[in-house]
Amino acid sequence: MHSLLTKRIEIPGVTKLYSKMPWLAEVYSTLIHPAKWAAFIRRPWPIGKAFCIAVVVGVMVPPIISSFIQHCLPWSSFMLPWRFSPSVFVAALAILLGLLYWQVERAQFRPGQRAFWVTAAAGLIWTVGVIGSVWCYDHHVCMGGHMLHPPYPAWHYGLDVAWSLCLVGAAVWTRLFRAPSCLTFAMLSSFVLSYRFLFGSFGAPYAWPL
Repeated sequence: MHSLLTKRIEIPGVTKLYSKMPWLAEVYSTLIHPAKWAAFIRRPWPIGKAFCIAVVVGVMVPPIISSFIQHCLPWSSFMLPWRFSPSVFVAALAILLGLLYWQVERAQFRPGQRAFWVTAAAGLIWTVGVIGSVWCYDHHVCMGGHMLHPPYPAWHYGLDVAWSLCLVGAAVWTRLFRAPSCLTFAMLSSFVLSYRFLFGSFGAPYAWPL
């Protein structure tokens, strides 16, 4: 069994993926060899690896933090107002994002004024996506989750696709340009999309339109 776990997967499609993204093979090898974990963290990461990790972190943060808030915090003892609980999400994302920027090889980012303008334009696109997400929250989210009371007009689905593409587009555009902001857009966009579509905004228990 151990030999099966420690051998690299030799499926043709996976092998081709390894050849295109060698860092992915490194991640897999590190995961199955705990002794390599320290070295994996110690070395600077290329932008591609950091970008993918930012996406994964953004997807995984909502269920972990929501479960922590609902089951682990002693509300009766600390008397923390329920409406302030979303700040835990913000703090967690800020800490994880800071660690990611600390770990990435920052010399790979493209400096200069063009990177600034690309970031500014991507920020406007991302803001449009967030406005669409707020609209979706007001019209599609209930205690049961997202879009659980059909039928909805076809344009509602189209609007959901449009604002989702705005969030994805901002992250992908800054990544292709190698702008320093690409990790921020990647983590925030994956967080919003995961929070809404994978977890149905958890039935909207928090006082924020997300």
